[in-house]
Amino acid sequence: MFYVDYRVSRKVATLRLGVGSVLPMSTTSIGRAYLWRLPHEEQALLIEEHKRRAEPQGDALEDAIHASFHELETTGTCAVMGGFQRGTWGVALPVRIGREGILLGMSCAKADVELDLDFERDRIAPALKETAALLQVQLADFEGAL
Repeated sequence: MFYVDYRVSRKVATLRLGVGSVLPMSTTSIGRAYLWRLPHEEQALLIEEHKRRAEPQGDALEDAIHASFHELETTGTCAVMGGFQRGTWGVALPVRIGREGILLGMSCAKADVELDLDFERDRIAPALKETAALLQVQLADFEGAL
């Protein structure tokens, strides 16, 4: 997962990632949203690899990934707090674009030490879903690879 855009504020002391920054798949909302929509066999292999690399925390990581999958199944988005960096959170969903249905993860993330994750998810999820739908329409005729 990588960033294509970001905003900076004087209030933000963390999450200073630039365009092209790479994010982990197993611990972020955008990574888990992407992982959720992969073909089952590929998804299972990746989860097993992330679990192996997490060593003693592997089972807890797998449980957290599956909790995000459940959230995606029930709400269409998932939210993760502190999955990449302490004091950060993200709300994400998968989206397919173009004629070939290229899979992408799409998210809104923020660094905030005093956060009500449920409030932020409820506030952000509708706009994120709307933006994903617009992106799919705008890129419906896209052909090729990203």
